[in-house]
Amino acid sequence: MEPGTQIVYMPSRAKGNLKHKDVEYGFVVETEGKHSHWCHFWSKRKAEILRTKNRPEVVPNYNLMEKKSVSQKQVGDMMAKLKIPR
Repeated sequence: MEPGTQIVYMPSRAKGNLKHKDVEYGFVVETEGKHSHWCHFWSKRKAEILRTKNRPEVVPNYNLMEKKSVSQKQVGDMMAKLKIPR
């Protein structure tokens, strides 16, 4: 996955259920080695703002799936606002 790829964080306890309360949507910021990525996540209350405003979180690949949740323009605009290179 490359920067800007939209993702869903699927914790193991969710067992594939996209409606599980701990599932989160966001986008990749950077690759961390072979097994994880740095990601920003959208707020569950307002999809146009980030829950992870100050810094992205590192997530293991086995908990990530590619999944579009907002427009790609919104992701690009947020990456530009945060000065994240693409």
